[in-house]
Amino acid sequence: MSRPDRRTVEPMHHDLEPFCVRIDLRAGLLFLAGPLNRSTVHLLHDAISALLLTNRDVWVVDACHVTVVDRMGIRAIHAAQRRALRHHRRMQLVETPPALQDALSRLPLDHHLLDADDRTAPVRDGDPIDANG
Repeated sequence: MSRPDRRTVEPMHHDLEPFCVRIDLRAGLLFLAGPLNRSTVHLLHDAISALLLTNRDVWVVDACHVTVVDRMGIRAIHAAQRRALRHHRRMQLVETPPALQDALSRLPLDHHLLDADDRTAPVRDGDPIDANG
């Protein structure tokens, strides 16, 4: 009888929730819904790659339906922002849940990423971040 692979990690309950990305290439809009975590960050990366092929200078990322973000999700958002800046583009997050705003406010590029009205005071580190508050 074979033993289960010890490297296998059992999925957490939020891993079962679907992650959805919708892109409007003409408008430079990206809509995110569901958990942005280590198993879904590649979808954000692919969506940013698609936006890089457009002539849009500003990308608007609507994150109002993001439910949970782990450290990899935060890193993916930060990496997407850096990619935008490297290509002389600007990425702006809108409708971000409060917990996600808090986590992003600790990033060195948060002033490029969030509007001043969207920023809140930083909170202590948490992993994963429940984007619903």
